[in-house]
Amino acid sequence: MKIKKFLLAGLSLSAFILELLPVGVVLNFANPEGEPWRRTYSYFSLTPVGYANFGPFITAVLTCDLLVQVAIYLFKPCKGLNTAIMNVSGFATSTSYHRF
Repeated sequence: MKIKKFLLAGLSLSAFILELLPVGVVLNFANPEGEPWRRTYSYFSLTPVGYANFGPFITAVLTCDLLVQVAIYLFKPCKGLNTAIMNVSGFATSTSYHRF
């Protein structure tokens, strides 16, 4: 059971760290010479939100919520919190999917 808890914490923490990297969100901008400019941003950056790409920031906020819930679950496990962790991780996964 301890391995399961630490695996849950490790995967949540690794998702958070990967979202901090500045290569998570890609925005393509028009270039008058033909080839579009590609700019990459972190999931926590508000620049993609300014260009109406809300999914990555919502995913980042849900991942922070997930980390808090997992930290609480490590010290005081209960079935209701386990269900909440599963729901938040599912919502975070669904908001992270974007196809352009």
